[in-house]
Amino acid sequence: KIMGQEQSNISTDGSSVKKKEKAKLEDIIVVSKVDLTDGHNRIDDDLNNLKKIKFTKPVLNLVNTLDYSKLPHIVSGPLTEVVLRYQLHLTECAEAVAFDQNSISVLIKEVEVKILELYKSTLNQQRYMEKAIEQIENVNEITKVLAKVEINLTNSKKQFKMLNNLLPVEEQIIDSEFLN
Repeated sequence: KIMGQEQSNISTDGSSVKKKEKAKLEDIIVVSKVDLTDGHNRIDDDLNNLKKIKFTKPVLNLVNTLDYSKLPHIVSGPLTEVVLRYQLHLTECAEAVAFDQNSISVLIKEVEVKILELYKSTLNQQRYMEKAIEQIENVNEITKVLAKVEINLTNSKKQFKMLNNLLPVEEQIIDSEFLN
């Protein structure tokens, strides 16, 4: 027999088993008697602690694999109500989450539009600054060229005056505007 099967009221061969009869005092066989006066046979502290624990019944009783008829049955009406209320609660939560998600997506789109506007304005400012920098560079180049021209003109005047002074007096140019 399978261990624990003798406690089951359904047998494996399908025949019904009679309920066990209580053991009579005459049927109990004592193997040895315990001498309580002996110090070695004291009751263990763990056993005392186990005896102090209150007995509680489990929520679902353990049953044999063959004895499913003893399982407690749950009434479907109240359970259905609880499940429907839970489903309604989850639906409301899902709707709230969907609403929040939609509002967040709208806000994200607005932020994206503002970011694009800022990007365009900074891009326009960057283009304007690049043009201004290019104009400043052109002005600097023109200033350098003018400075070179002025230096060359000054040198040319000096050389012309020197050459004019080397010429005989009747061949010298007397134009004071040109020589100044």
